[in-house]
Amino acid sequence: MTRFRSLHAAVALLSLTGCTGVAVNDSPGSRADYSNGDFEYATSLGAIVTRVAGNPFGIPADTFRDAVLRDMQGHARDGSGRFVAAPSEQTMPPYKVIVAFDMPAWVDGYALCRSAAALPAPVKKPGVTTVDMAFCFGDQLKSDASGRVSGAGSVDDPRFVDLVQRVTEALIPSREDAGPDVD
Repeated sequence: MTRFRSLHAAVALLSLTGCTGVAVNDSPGSRADYSNGDFEYATSLGAIVTRVAGNPFGIPADTFRDAVLRDMQGHARDGSGRFVAAPSEQTMPPYKVIVAFDMPAWVDGYALCRSAAALPAPVKKPGVTTVDMAFCFGDQLKSDASGRVSGAGSVDDPRFVDLVQRVTEALIPSREDAGPDVD
């Protein structure tokens, strides 16, 4: 009987730790509106404007935004461009990235691109943080990805950092997953 309880406890522990891992939703295959080189072109001046919405930890908005942007740096699949909060001579309008935390289930990449200035209020699920990201050309979706993690308690929690980094990597398709080359 003790052996059975030990096995049961081990299985329960494994299932709990599995729930705290990062899950990333990345559209497989070709993306119709994304072509190889789109992100490289969008960041060719050095950076891309990135809007961060939602704040699962209730810290000052600027502090949260800066932590998210910090975690995104260097994690686009091609490594190009910096993610920045404001337009400058290093950003190319109308390209942008929208990062939204704890959005309602109906909010997808298309909605992020079209409604970036007026996103709905976040819907917090206890113990779970979700993020949706969209790479946009104006109101047009080029690529998107999303993810979730359980148990992240702050912007410095390794689980939260991993969530942001892995979804950033998924946002920009690898050359095999992207659309055709445009010359």
